[in-house]
Amino acid sequence: MSPDANCAPRSLTEVYGGVQRLQRLVGSVATSILRHDCLGPDQATMADFLSHALLEEESGHPTLELSTIQTANLQFFVILLQIYGRVKAVSGKHVGEVSLAESLEEAWTRRFPGQLYGPGLVQRA
Repeated sequence: MSPDANCAPRSLTEVYGGVQRLQRLVGSVATSILRHDCLGPDQATMADFLSHALLEEESGHPTLELSTIQTANLQFFVILLQIYGRVKAVSGKHVGEVSLAESLEEAWTRRFPGQLYGPGLVQRA
């Protein structure tokens, strides 16, 4: 008996609506940070996504592919969140999102050594 395709676990990208929706989500939150000095109306969705992504990384069975991370600019977004956290010296309001961003960057750097930021881009020390 073959496994039912409808019961197969979906990737995190599929759960959040595909790469283009992830791009829009990243763009929305990044724009809010840069223009309005806040995480904006998509803050909860982004925090949920980051949390699920980190859980997958920690489980040893991540479904986010390098191409998805790069296409959606997630590798740069987690850095932006960290910078926002440091500049704003967030003490309680967004500390969870900043912590998730730090942990995800570390996990992705381990999983994709030398590949995360693409050719010609300097990886953070």
